[in-house]
Amino acid sequence: MKRSLELFLVILLFPVLLFFGCAENRTSPTTPDTDDNNDIPPGSISGTYSYTGYTLDSVKVVYGTIILQVQDSLITGQRELFPVDTLQGGAFEAGIGMIEGVIRNSGEWLLDLTPGMMFTLYVDGYYEQGVYQGKRIFNSGAGPTPTLVGSFTAVKTD
Repeated sequence: MKRSLELFLVILLFPVLLFFGCAENRTSPTTPDTDDNNDIPPGSISGTYSYTGYTLDSVKVVYGTIILQVQDSLITGQRELFPVDTLQGGAFEAGIGMIEGVIRNSGEWLLDLTPGMMFTLYVDGYYEQGVYQGKRIFNSGAGPTPTLVGSFTAVKTD
């Protein structure tokens, strides 16, 4: 029984450890870097963003609003996101909920749009002149590795 539990935990945790353990200087999606050499003042990036998520084929699957609050290199916030077509699928981050994330030394932002849920949808990208954009990464928690599912754009509206 103990051996089965150990095997289950290894299978469950392997995708998360692989995704965050293989990238240089990544300890956790919600652990900030100690040296912040990002030149963007945190107050200027806190605010409301118009969010749009796309599939790998650039098909719009989710849209709505995210509100971000930045303090040092930690990001918290809220999301209110809607699927474009409920039958199409792929809008993993749709719904109302919290957001957690960090700004890395490189200026990369890593946000968990579904914290506390069994599956995870991360957005990983960069902020420049009021626009945060990059890739959407899905992890079911049971699959072998996190999966790139598309791209996103979030445009600051205030």
